[in-house]
Formats: sequence, C-alpha cells, structure tokens
Amino acid sequence: MSNDEKWIDGIAKDNVFHRRLSDLRNTSINQDHIAALEELNKPRQQTMFSRPEPRKKTILSHDDVIRIAFYDDGTQAYNFRYLVRRLEREIKRSKRYNRAVSVMIVAVEGFDKIEESYGVTAL
Repeated sequence: MSNDEKWIDGIAKDNVFHRRLSDLRNTSINQDHIAALEELNKPRQQTMFSRPEPRKKTILSHDDVIRIAFYDDGTQAYNFRYLVRRLEREIKRSKRYNRAVSVMIVAVEGFDKIEESYGVTAL
C-alpha cells in the first residue's frame, strides 16, 4: 500500500470515527437513564447499624484443589497429571545438580483379573 493510499485510508477512518461520535452525542437520554446514572453515582451510606458486606466464601480450599487435581477419585492414588508434574520436577532437579535421573515403569500381569474378581474398588 502506497503512502497516498495509507493517507486516504487514515482520513476515511477518522471521518467514520467522528461520524459515530456525533451520532453518540445526538442520542437522546431519557429520564430513566438519568435516574439510573444518579443511582449508580450515589455514595454509599453507612450507618452505625449497617452490616458489613459478607465476605465471599471460597468454594474449595487449597487442599481440596490439590486432591481433585492429583488424585484419582476411585482409587485415591496419584493420577497421570501428578506423575507428569513430578517427572518434570525431577528432570529439572537432575539438570540443576548435574545428576542422572531414572524412571521405572512397572507392568502388573493379571491386573485386569483383579478388577474382574474384586471390582474397581480393589484397584
């Protein structure tokens, strides 16, 4: 885009802005709008007997959030998210101290038979 085209485009945008601003100024405000604005701008009146606003209660505590994020509901064991976060921490620590890190994956044979025999709660 050449400089002349940019200049013309800038003028057109400026004209549109001023036209919209004029439209806004020319809008009529009725008594309901004025009353609502006055109500919003009124200072709050506190009396000797007024109660302070109740504090917003937190829905979950920090411990609840940790439990939901890192533990499986059914087994109460750590979940995959915890495993990944813990691995990331250990890898960073091994780099920081220039030490090796090892990961061991364990596969239990017959794990599905335990679930079939004793149900999900046994896991």
